[in-house]
Amino acid sequence: MIGSAVEHAARLAGRDLDFKNLFLSQEDDDEDNASLADALAVMERRWTEFKANDVADLINKRDADASLDLETLREMNRDSATLRDFLFGHTPAGFVATPKSVGHRLKAHVDEPVRSGERTLILRARPDRNYFVSAAAQS
Repeated sequence: MIGSAVEHAARLAGRDLDFKNLFLSQEDDDEDNASLADALAVMERRWTEFKANDVADLINKRDADASLDLETLREMNRDSATLRDFLFGHTPAGFVATPKSVGHRLKAHVDEPVRSGERTLILRARPDRNYFVSAAAQS
């Protein structure tokens, strides 16, 4: 809401300002945003729609199946580490993510745009506590 007000004020002053692009350009080198982009990319690739429980299961590798091929297990381990590191930072051995703790941390990033390559990724929440990642190409 603030961004649109600032853009409107700039237009009234005879200046062109795209608050969204200004915001994203200031974040390019921010390490936290790179982590958010990585985490959202994992979520987008793995699920069309998901719950905090799905993320917790991946972090805890509860879906690991002995019949999975080696490359799939490696990808699962990479994705698990990416999500765990982003949501919880460095964790002690034996750490177990709970759906409640994951949900709490996901909520902190809902509607937070982040650039990932040539796209903008945004974590969205539905009223039924499902999440999804929306993606838009950069213009």
